[in-house]
Order: sequence, then structure tokens, then C-alpha cells
Amino acid sequence: IFGGTWALIEMYHQLGKRILEEDKPISELMTLVSEELGESSRTIYYAIQFARDYPDINKLPKGKAITWRQIRNQLLSGGSVECKHEEVKEITICGHCGKRIKQ
Repeated sequence: IFGGTWALIEMYHQLGKRILEEDKPISELMTLVSEELGESSRTIYYAIQFARDYPDINKLPKGKAITWRQIRNQLLSGGSVECKHEEVKEITICGHCGKRIKQ
């Protein structure tokens, strides 16, 4: 089970790193990648934020036992991995730099 989950996590991490390496505006790349991969802009944003916040994927809390959902809902939104609560938040992304705008 962990192998498939970890492969997904590695894929999103690599995707985020690759986008951050480009010289184009992040918002433009998010739209392009979203359309090409058939993924939501939000998912692409999380991949970018994940690569930015955790440059060393091997230092994630819980190691390979963590899931993409925990990364997305807890680590990247300021929660704790141990937290069982999941808040539904509306996220606004800056069209210029791709960073989340706090509301």
C-alpha cells in the first residue's frame, strides 16, 4: 500500500520542483500543466507548495507512511499530521506568483 502512495507523493514532489525551476510565471505554468495533465489547478498548486516547503522529501513527518491527503490537508495548510480534523477552506492563489493568499 505504501509503495503506491509514496510513488504518488514522489510524483507530485518532482512536478512541483520542475515547475519551480522554470523561468515563466507560476500562474501560467499552473494553467498549462493543469490542462496537459488533466489535474486541477489546486492540485498543481499543492505540488508546487509541497516542493517549496519540503525540499527534502525524506524529511517528511511519518516518513513513507504519510499520504498525499495528509500532506495536502495538514502539512501544507498549517495543521499537524497527528490532527484528525480536516477543515474545508477556500484557497485563493495569486495569479502572478502562485502563492496562497490568506483570507
